[in-house]
Amino acid sequence: MKPSRSSQSPLLLWTVLFVFSLGLSLWVGAGDVVWSEVFTFQSGLSSSLFWKLRFPRVLAAGAVGAGLALVGAVLQSSLRNPLADPFLLGVSSASAAGAVAALALGLTSGRFGLSVGAALACLLCLDGLAYRRGVFSNHILLIGGVAITYLLSALTGLIVALADGTKTRGLLFWLMGGFSSLEPLAAALCVASLIFTGGYLLKHAKELDILATGDESAHVLGLRPDGFRRKLFLICSLMVGVCVATAGGIGFVGLLVPHLARIFCGVTHKQLLPLCVLGGATLTIVADLVARTVVAPREIPVGLLTALLGAPFFLYQLRKGGGWN
Repeated sequence: MKPSRSSQSPLLLWTVLFVFSLGLSLWVGAGDVVWSEVFTFQSGLSSSLFWKLRFPRVLAAGAVGAGLALVGAVLQSSLRNPLADPFLLGVSSASAAGAVAALALGLTSGRFGLSVGAALACLLCLDGLAYRRGVFSNHILLIGGVAITYLLSALTGLIVALADGTKTRGLLFWLMGGFSSLEPLAAALCVASLIFTGGYLLKHAKELDILATGDESAHVLGLRPDGFRRKLFLICSLMVGVCVATAGGIGFVGLLVPHLARIFCGVTHKQLLPLCVLGGATLTIVADLVARTVVAPREIPVGLLTALLGAPFFLYQLRKGGGWN
């Protein structure tokens, strides 16, 4: 059965927006680029600027935004809570604590492992807190996430305060989120994690639809919600850990984009997940473009821009009562 024209049009629209934002972000920057050098791969300043700095940065921005939006959609569906996202559940704070500890100790490459491990530990801790006599409680999970966020934010602040003074400014800027000190290897790792995560989630889109109906309905339909939810936590912690280790604290992308996507395609994950990838990538690419050009040669942390968009939306959802769009 072919997809209807109405289901294809949102995907086409969001694809056009993504391609436009990608092209604009690659074209516009603080430095002037001689495009004849870039596209003929001649050695020179323009070629190095584009292929070693601008291209990996835009690639990483897109992958981080897409990954956070995917994780937000999965957490909201699997926990049946429209306010769930990595930032609000404390997962991003856990990843940041692990990454900051690695950076403060001079273990630059080790920040990826510590960030992923901390994110997984946070989600497993929340999973244990949320079960009471075999019943999963969304409210306890959200409250526990807020408590963990405060605890880990304090721990992260303590690490920064005790770190070498020469590293403090860089750590603080990194915590606010951005791509100014990005390595090409980190961009490649982000893209690889996104492909793995997106492929797994799309493969299990039907199970995600079932889990979103509630644990009791999932049992009736032959799905073991507890085991499947823990697999989702593992996948989500991998994606969030890599994103935070790459770009620091970029919040609210996982909250904002899935809600916007549901307006266009509903709650079916086979349509929802691709829109989240496109929407998250577009949002973060545009935010990064604004961050590096508006006050050039200085930069605005990308996390501040996404928070300016996401926090009012969060308050709006609270005023609505937290219901689905």
